[in-house]
Amino acid sequence: MIYLDHAATTPPCKAALDAFLQEATLGANPSSMHRAGFDAHTRLEDYRKSVARTVGARPEEITFTSGGTESANIALFGAARALKRRGTRILVSDAEHPCVSECMKALEAEGFDVVRIPTRGGVLDMDAVDQAANEETILAAFMLVNNETGAIFDVARAFTLVKSRSKYAVCFCDCVQAYGKLPVSLCALCADVLSLSAHKIHGVRGVGALVVKSGVRLVSPVFGGGQEKGLRSGTENSPAIAAFAAAASDAHDNLPARVEAIKTRKAQLERGLAALDGVRVHGGFVQAAHIVSAAFEGYKSEVLLHLLSDRGICVSAGSACSSKKGAKSPILLAHGISARDADCTLRFSLSYTTTEEEILATLSVLEELLTKGRYRK
Repeated sequence: MIYLDHAATTPPCKAALDAFLQEATLGANPSSMHRAGFDAHTRLEDYRKSVARTVGARPEEITFTSGGTESANIALFGAARALKRRGTRILVSDAEHPCVSECMKALEAEGFDVVRIPTRGGVLDMDAVDQAANEETILAAFMLVNNETGAIFDVARAFTLVKSRSKYAVCFCDCVQAYGKLPVSLCALCADVLSLSAHKIHGVRGVGALVVKSGVRLVSPVFGGGQEKGLRSGTENSPAIAAFAAAASDAHDNLPARVEAIKTRKAQLERGLAALDGVRVHGGFVQAAHIVSAAFEGYKSEVLLHLLSDRGICVSAGSACSSKKGAKSPILLAHGISARDADCTLRFSLSYTTTEEEILATLSVLEELLTKGRYRK
């Protein structure tokens, strides 16, 4: 099998699996008052330090969650409800992951004034940010790397603009697709809150983190025993957190080499795709190294995806969280990609583990399928 869907999830690395198994055999609840509980708590804090180091944060600024979606929900509802007496305006890009865009629909229903900032051409519209940000702005949510196109948004500039208009605004950045592929820093992004996910960096599924700058107040929508400083109640998933910390350290310490390896494979894939008849690689904007988005003229995305799957090649027709809904990707449309091309687009997402042979084999199968033209719509 050739797996080119790493933006959806990555297989756990050896370091993560080893850490998971070691922690799982130790047991004990980190909140328990006996010796085993104390030891579990000590290890948990060590894992927190490891993750904090990778984003230039303090250990106390790290809250462990079940993943990127829960992190975003806690951040967005938490900030909006904490600051609703200060104002109601919220800025968000029109190309966010559903874990953010669906929260925005709910916040609108609560009476918040949500302004969507265009990303046409794969670029966050700074003029629109400048015009929309005012003293009533309490929250801005802009992702760093788009999960479908790989577009990198200049969030630091956008957040600086927002903060120049409102001293109360909380700036949230979804870093799930950027983490492990770009340097991610709370300070460098001019952000107050970041979301991270372990299974995008060769950790295990079901764990992530919320990075909350010291002094930022969130009203958590999660109620319970008060774990994770009250932001995310519930017994911590220590084995998964251990795996997360191991994968995060591995990714952080080897970032330059991994990015170079991915860039080499991406260039190979893009050259090969561009040489195929009727294929248009989406670009013209600053992109992360691991995502390639391309339109295959005359082929429905789902049809081509299944044809590739039948040949043992795994790709995506967009975000794994929304691709089963069958509608044209709102992210591609927001970027200015035509409805026709959006209906024919596949996403290839790479890892440092992707090989030259895998790319060549994928291109060979695509050339065969496109030359036959049997399944053109």
